[in-house]
Amino acid sequence: MRPVSRSPRSRSVWLAGLAALCLLASCKPAADPLLPTTTVSLPSPSASPRARGGTVRFGVIGEPATLDPYSSTASDLTYELLRPVYPTLFRIEPDGTAVPDLARTATSGASGGLEVKLNKRRWSDGRPITARDVAQSYARIDGSFGLFGAAAGGRSVDPGVKVRGRYRLTIEGLRTEQSLASPLFVLPHGRFDPKVSGGPFRIAETVPGFGITYKRNKSWEGTVSSLNSVRVEYIEDLDTMVALLQQSRLDAATPPSAVNLVDRLDAAQLEQSSALGWEEIALDFDEASIGEPERTAVAGAVDRTQLQEGLIRDDGRISNTLSPAPGGRGASGPWKPSTTSAAVPDVQLAVGKGDELTEQIQEVLQLQLDKVGSTAELVSADTRTFYGEWRASSPTDVSIVRVMGFPGAETKLDKAIARTVTGMPLFEVSSFVTWRGDVVQGLAVNPTIEGPLWNMQDWSKV
Repeated sequence: MRPVSRSPRSRSVWLAGLAALCLLASCKPAADPLLPTTTVSLPSPSASPRARGGTVRFGVIGEPATLDPYSSTASDLTYELLRPVYPTLFRIEPDGTAVPDLARTATSGASGGLEVKLNKRRWSDGRPITARDVAQSYARIDGSFGLFGAAAGGRSVDPGVKVRGRYRLTIEGLRTEQSLASPLFVLPHGRFDPKVSGGPFRIAETVPGFGITYKRNKSWEGTVSSLNSVRVEYIEDLDTMVALLQQSRLDAATPPSAVNLVDRLDAAQLEQSSALGWEEIALDFDEASIGEPERTAVAGAVDRTQLQEGLIRDDGRISNTLSPAPGGRGASGPWKPSTTSAAVPDVQLAVGKGDELTEQIQEVLQLQLDKVGSTAELVSADTRTFYGEWRASSPTDVSIVRVMGFPGAETKLDKAIARTVTGMPLFEVSSFVTWRGDVVQGLAVNPTIEGPLWNMQDWSKV
């Protein structure tokens, strides 16, 4: 339900350009090491013995609007929930390295694109996963494709896929292994089908408003999970998530960064893994009913230093780019506040419910805008609406968004955003995963769009 009455305007989401540029980028991933805010605990094969069977109950904040990764309402949570189910040509390791998944090799072609040979794998229904499945999936990348809409005017992004054989294809528009990585999922015949899997798990059940149950894909020929199933539950907010973990009603979860989160998890005696990687909190001005000078005035009224000191603290840093990365200069970019003689207008300031940190940022921004004579109406929507329907058509002026990125982005979008003021980077923040160490093991953070389920086949009950 929309909390305001004026009709939404169609838009090409400015954040969509970030992923679109990642598709077309030819740059290499940052070479700097991760800067963990706490120790990043990678799964250890020498840990306590793995129990066979059992179910892990895992919590996430909110619910996705769709599980179709090529839908206009797909969100980061969509991609994260699909990671155990569908392959991509390459996957992204926690340090940002692209590693082969469905692709066996990807070499530079004579025309500058990539020649890709596929591993011989099968869908759970027994059909081979072929180059035609890749081509049919990539054919759905266009201006309406969620985060992958083009940077300008919703233009189509054509990766230029040509099938050369059952397990061979050329891709003209994508030039690096990094650009073939998540979340470019390969779907059966290019369509989302919850009954068919090409990964280590299959979707056994989806319950709207509650969650998803995964079971082992018996056709999977890779690392076989010791678990019988994983149940991912949609949680309303962070306090509820931590309480459910303490009460043993959840075994593990992915909490969004928040004030004193590490201390809260420690107090609950929960194991945790976190790292500063490719996660960003930013302002989206694209739906603002005000002109560029007024958007500039709003941006100029934002005191990021005050927000950093009060809310972000050691779990992030001020970012001048919409595509941050680890390393000393990973938050550097072309964004710099500009000045204007325009008065700061009244605005509607929106957030997704359940994200404690962005809700607090919303309240502080309201006070900061009040100091310069602007009235900010605070608006919120459930995550299904905020990161789904509103991503394509929002009824509000300014949104505070949390976005997961991945290596390969370049600065063209940053320069465009700085010039048109349709968005503003705020902070690069840490990504987290937490679990009850007496119940489950094998979890580790992956601070990219791969998400918390990136190594679900390595989890086990203690």
